[in-house]
Amino acid sequence: MDISQQLLDRSDPAFDVIVLRDLQNAYDAELDRQLINGAAASNEHVGLLNVSGVNGVTFTSATPTAADFLPKLYKAISEISSNRYLPATHVVMHPRRAAFLASGLSTSTPVFQQGALTLASGTQNGALVSSIAGLPVIVDANVPVTAGSGTDEDRVIAIHAPDLSVMEGEVRTRVLDAPLSDTLEVRIQLFGYSAFLSERYPKGISVISGTGLNEVL
Repeated sequence: MDISQQLLDRSDPAFDVIVLRDLQNAYDAELDRQLINGAAASNEHVGLLNVSGVNGVTFTSATPTAADFLPKLYKAISEISSNRYLPATHVVMHPRRAAFLASGLSTSTPVFQQGALTLASGTQNGALVSSIAGLPVIVDANVPVTAGSGTDEDRVIAIHAPDLSVMEGEVRTRVLDAPLSDTLEVRIQLFGYSAFLSERYPKGISVISGTGLNEVL
């Protein structure tokens, strides 16, 4: 971010603190975006949705409900156990999907209950689902909502998280005054290095797609 030398010199509290906070938030959001959607181009990581050979599950419905979605999620979970020989550990979804599922009402309930749950397939908090089928839900707004050709579908991802190692170095900052000295500006940078091992075990990832994941709220 480029700011004026005057602003840097005369602000109290120091404006660079505000800038660095914004840059840290932008850095975190970009890294998270790449872990979900990275296309392996322009130095991006290979995101979960661009790993080849993952388990695919299709959810087709013109009038989807939370109850309709559950069998597809259980299918995605079972695909990981069947093909990776290890259990799914987390479910990743967009906030709009988490809100839709949290709003669902049904008279149908699982025959088998999980722990202390009564007539429920999971839990919610803050109007978003927080667990489904006994697995914690990661709510992430970087999950795309325009997936599919000409649609507004989102995606739901089940993962065996220990397969997905993220290696991140210490985030660093620097202030450069030489490049913009002719206009009395300074350039504040925040950067870091990271690696994402997303492609080692594709069968530890299941991706649910289809018309049943169109916008519903």
